[in-house]
Amino acid sequence: MIESIVKEVVFDRIKVNQVAGTSDTITSDAVDTAGCEGVCFLVTLGAVTATGTATCKLQQSSDNDADGYSDIEGSSKANSGDSATTKQIVIEIKNPQKRYLKLLITRATANVAVDSITALKFGNKKLPITADASVDGTLLLVGPAEGTA
Repeated sequence: MIESIVKEVVFDRIKVNQVAGTSDTITSDAVDTAGCEGVCFLVTLGAVTATGTATCKLQQSSDNDADGYSDIEGSSKANSGDSATTKQIVIEIKNPQKRYLKLLITRATANVAVDSITALKFGNKKLPITADASVDGTLLLVGPAEGTA
């Protein structure tokens, strides 16, 4: 059981600010899953034109070779198809079969902006975790009293 997300989950922003586009694919940075049980990918959409679609999927690789990534069966998830501005798509994978993972977003029909893709690595075997360089700081409050922040 997780006692503290801040102390036990690695937050890694693996893609940022992708301007609106159609008919293309955005590929995240690779996530190294060594030493963790799984990864939860959080895709935050920006402005989406009414008919715009964003279809996400996961790929995996044993050695992080750019040509060695293959799709993970059943990992495809699309936005709802409405004007999904500032909505999120969440895909979680536990016990991946290969060490490295990437998330791909295929945009089609009309403009879709992507604010960010964040990977949350959980079930880490070595605690406490070391924060990723994309994290500027953390704060854990346990039973705090009311007062000046």
